[in-house]
Amino acid sequence: MNAAPPPMCFRCGVARELVLVSPLGPGLELRQYTCPKCGKVLRLKIRHDSARHSDGA
Repeated sequence: MNAAPPPMCFRCGVARELVLVSPLGPGLELRQYTCPKCGKVLRLKIRHDSARHSDGA
């Protein structure tokens, strides 16, 4: 599985840094990205299928 590139800062045009990942519940997490240049924060709710990553054994 390839990781997606980090989101770009709309203000500065540089890649944001992932600084925090917090679980929100089954299949959901909150990712917080910060711009290293201006410090603007972006928070994204991400849905993931954790069952897809288990081997079922």
